[in-house]
Amino acid sequence: MCVKDILEDSIEVSPVIKEVTEFFLSKCPKASIMDLRPKSKFSLLLDLGLQKPILHEVFDEIDNYITDDIHEYLTSFFNKDFTAQGWDNAINNIDFNKCDSEHLKNIKKLIQETLPKFLKAFSLEDLNSLRDIAPVTDLLNCCYNPGKTAS
Repeated sequence: MCVKDILEDSIEVSPVIKEVTEFFLSKCPKASIMDLRPKSKFSLLLDLGLQKPILHEVFDEIDNYITDDIHEYLTSFFNKDFTAQGWDNAINNIDFNKCDSEHLKNIKKLIQETLPKFLKAFSLEDLNSLRDIAPVTDLLNCCYNPGKTAS
């Protein structure tokens, strides 16, 4: 079996990825994207002996980029219960401290540059099929707070 990346280039993969890919192709032949989020329907189809190794293989590398200061900042920032205006104010008032790591400064810039567009896209009133910012603020309010759930 040949595994390809998103650019359709053949790539070498671990035995775990090969096994998960074969399982994906057999169980989801019409799907084009493998959803490896821990609670996705596909991930839940995997037996535990395959689920744990693939999740570690994929997400452990990503976790290396999330340092303690970044985790603490993101958790604190997104663990608020704001209205649309409240999120706008929070984004505009992001503090850039001299003692922040370059990585954290980049995360803060990313939030400032992307989150307003995301919020605006979901609040376009009649032009937006969602027609309401409430689902987005609900989602943002629960993203980094495992105790909350989006409605």
